[in-house]
This record gives sequence, structure tokens and C-alpha cells, in this order.
Amino acid sequence: MARRQSNVKSHHQQVEELIYHPYVFLFPPLSQEEFYNLRADININGQGIAITVLKGTNQIIDGRHRYEICK
Repeated sequence: MARRQSNVKSHHQQVEELIYHPYVFLFPPLSQEEFYNLRADININGQGIAITVLKGTNQIIDGRHRYEICK
């Protein structure tokens, strides 16, 4: 019997390391308490809000804290 190939990509695939676009530093970082609360929320509920990357680059323009927590 032939095996079916899945079109689903593995969550464990190697991805290119992302870097921060200088734009992200226009906004203040989260406080330590806010960061811990965000991490707890992501651990409980998962990463629900996409990290925005500048098209055609590997530069994060929104979501640097979510990225740090999820990587």
C-alpha cells in the first residue's frame, strides 16, 4: 500500500533567524512585569497574534516581545 504524503509542514522546521527593524525601538520595551505576564499568557493560550515581518526581509516590525518569548 502506498503511503500518503502530507502537505502539512512540521512546526520543527528550521527558519531563518529574525532581526529587529530599527522601527521597533521607537516604542519602549515592556516592563519586566508586563513581559512575564505576556509570557504566562502565551504559555497558557498560545501565540495568537502574528509577528509582523517587513516584506522581503527577515526584520521584525511588530512583535519583538512575542518573538523573544516564542523562540
